[in-house]
Amino acid sequence: MEVVGSIPNAADPNAMIKALSVMMFNYSITTNQLNSSKVILIPGLPDFQWTVEYSEFLASPKNQALKISVENKLKKLFSVMVRMSEFQIM
Repeated sequence: MEVVGSIPNAADPNAMIKALSVMMFNYSITTNQLNSSKVILIPGLPDFQWTVEYSEFLASPKNQALKISVENKLKKLFSVMVRMSEFQIM
């Protein structure tokens, strides 16, 4: 949560995933990798779903249901990203 909280415009899933990839990989991710990562974060949902949920969490960080939902989505995303070959090449 702290890492994502340090990303400007983390409510935009594209910006957040690109910023995470810069932190984690030596290579830029492709459009396909970005889209695949979004499927992990917000499976089958439009981008604005992440924007709404993350913004609601920021507005109410003590709301446990929102916190758990956002944390679980980020855990899944991080789990996939650390298994990508780009992470292993560091």
